[in-house]
Parts: sequence; C-alpha cells; structure tokens
Amino acid sequence: IMAAALAWTFWPIPWLVEPPDPDSQLRLVRIRDLLAGQSWFDGTQYRLGGEGGLAMHWSRLVDAPMWALVTAGDALFGPGGGETLLMYAWPVGLFLGFILVALATARRLGGYAAVLPAAVLAILNIDILTHFIPGRLDHHNILLVLLLVLVYGLLGGRSDRRAGILSGLALAAMLAIAMGSLPYAVAAGAFLPLVWAFDGQRQPDPRLAGFGIALALALCVFYLLLVPAGGAFYCDAFSAVYLSIGMIGGLGVAALSFIAADKGPFVRLAGLAALGAAILAMTALFFPDCLGGPYGTVSAELQEGWMNTVAEAQPLWSYAAIFPAQALASFAAPLLAIIFAAARVFGRRPQSAAERRRWICIMAFLACALLVSVVQYRGTPFLNALSIPVLAAWIADWRARAEAGLTGAMRAFAVLAIWLGGLQV
Repeated sequence: IMAAALAWTFWPIPWLVEPPDPDSQLRLVRIRDLLAGQSWFDGTQYRLGGEGGLAMHWSRLVDAPMWALVTAGDALFGPGGGETLLMYAWPVGLFLGFILVALATARRLGGYAAVLPAAVLAILNIDILTHFIPGRLDHHNILLVLLLVLVYGLLGGRSDRRAGILSGLALAAMLAIAMGSLPYAVAAGAFLPLVWAFDGQRQPDPRLAGFGIALALALCVFYLLLVPAGGAFYCDAFSAVYLSIGMIGGLGVAALSFIAADKGPFVRLAGLAALGAAILAMTALFFPDCLGGPYGTVSAELQEGWMNTVAEAQPLWSYAAIFPAQALASFAAPLLAIIFAAARVFGRRPQSAAERRRWICIMAFLACALLVSVVQYRGTPFLNALSIPVLAAWIADWRARAEAGLTGAMRAFAVLAIWLGGLQV
C-alpha cells in the first residue's frame, strides 16, 4: 500500500514533484557515464573540478545494482524506461527491505507483539521516509537497511553462526559504501568481542568467529571488485586502509574466539587489547594521515569554505538554532527509545542473560548514533532507524500492561497514548 501511494504521488517524474538532491543527481550522472563506456575503476567526474575532472571517492558498489536496473529497464521498456524504473524500484524496493528488517529486529527485542508496531513506525517516520521516496538515489537509504541488518545479526544468540556471518557481511558492505559507517563499525567491533570476553563460556564462539571471518573475506572481495590495482589509499573512502584494519580485526577476533575459548576474561581482554594495539600500530606506521579520521586530510580552506557551511553537517545546537522544530522532531522519539532501552539494561525486571545482552547491544548502537547526530545532524536518520525496534518493543510492552490492568475507555485511551508516544512528532 505504501509503495503504491508513493508511486502515485511521484508519478510520472519524481524530480518534477520533489526537486532532486545534488547527491541523487550526481549518482544518476555516474550511471549514465558507466553506460556511455566510462571505466568501472575510473571514478573521476569529468564535469567537475576543472581540467582533468574531479576524483570521486563514491563506491561503485551502489552504482552496480543501479546500472543493472537501468540496463534491464531500457531492454524491457525502451530508451528512458530504465531511468524511470530506477527512480521507483531502487528507493521503494529498499523501503520494503527496511520495513522487513525493522520488524524482524523488533521481534528479536519484543517478540511477535512488536512486529506490527515496528512496521507502522517505519512507515510513519518522516526522517526515514524522505530517504526512500521515488527519485532518491544517494547511498543513505541502502546504509539504513544495512545498519538494521547489522544489528539484527548481532542480536542473535551466541551459537548462531549465521547471525554472525550476516552481521559481518552487512558491516563490510557499509564500509565499502561510505566512511560514515565507521562509528557503527566501532560499535560492532567493541560490542561483540567484549560480550565474548565476559560471557563465562569456556568454548568457541561461533557467532564471533562467523562475524570476523565474514567481515575480513567480504572486505577482501569488495577491494578486488572496487579498487583499481595499485590505487592510492584514501582516508575518506574504502581503500587499503580499511581493508587492512578490517582483515586484521576480523581474522584476529575469529582466531581469538578459538585460541582463548577456554580462558577467562582477563586473558581474553588481554588478547583483544593486543589486537587493538596491533591495528593502531599498523595504521600509524602505514597510514598516519588517517589517524585524524576520514576527513583528517581535508585542507583548512576546504573545511572552512565548504564543510562548515553544510547545514546537515552542523552540530545539533547550531542546526537547532536555525530549524528548532525539525531538530525536536528528529530527536524526541529516539530519546524515548534510549530511556526505554536503558531501563531494560539497568532495571530490575527479570530477564535472561541473553535478553539483557540484546538490550545492551541496541543501547550501545543508540548511544553511538546519538553521539554522531549531536556532532553532525545528518546522523539523525540512523538514530531514528535504530529507535524503531526499541519503540516497537516499548509499545508492545505497555500495551500488554494496559490490557492487563485497565478496561473500557481507559484501556483504549491508554493504548492510543502509547502508540502516539512512539511516533515521530
């Protein structure tokens, strides 16, 4: 129903209904250049940057399915049909995937009762919906889907090797697409090994091993497919820097999950600390410029003249001074989700150790997304995406309490209030 409504609203040309954002425009230009014969390994945009063009660090991993959609559409519907198919199939198809992963994640947190609330919250969250309207061709929408896939896998049980593999593949794809995924890579890379260090089980951890091996191998495959042989390394794009870090970290934690399987927390933590020191030393030795972060090599002139003037890249307090209502709308529901998640982590409510670890996981990712969003406002869609399964569990929890303790009009009023509390204002 939502797909039909979106298609009807934006038919026949989405960009005549909603003006395109520059990223979507440039992504379509890249697809046209590929179709016109530009090399797969040549990311230069020759219409920008003066003589010789501008070297674009955007990932071909997103270009590939878009190129396939345009090619198939042109073959089926004639010239121009491919771009129309891309405008609708790409964002709306990803939106369907987002809803499905959101309700699956909510089920792992709150059971079957949280499934319907998750679907409703995903559809009605404006901060998220704007990334899935027809015509949106930037990479943020696929990153939103992959983030929930990553979290869904991490919420699996310790013995669930497939969940670990799924998380590793999702994280590798996120890193191959955009370096804005780094904070969530840190959250995943900290949560899973630390849970293993303190879980008290003296046997190998299939989920951690699957995560580490899948991450390392997938990054290697993406590197071979996306980065030209002998290509320079970049701090703000997937290159040898992040391939090296990912392979050392992934294979390292996978090896530790077997080597230190029968050891206690102290030995496991020592192994993780040694692995972290090795990654830091390797980065400092071979890629010292990247120690300052993805944009550590950006010149002061470019930082001052461009990045500091982009509204969505401003900290929360600067953005809220200009758009207070929008800032409130983007943070209200996630703050409720963080409060509820913290109550499940630190409260006295009876729950199993596995259930508590799931809430610790989602709490860690929410805290990471909140920090990112405060520093740069453009992180709010990811914050809202992570809040959906939590708020769905919150609605399911309080609805059960209302139905158990109230009757008649009071029950109906309480359930309505609960639902409204989970929606984005």
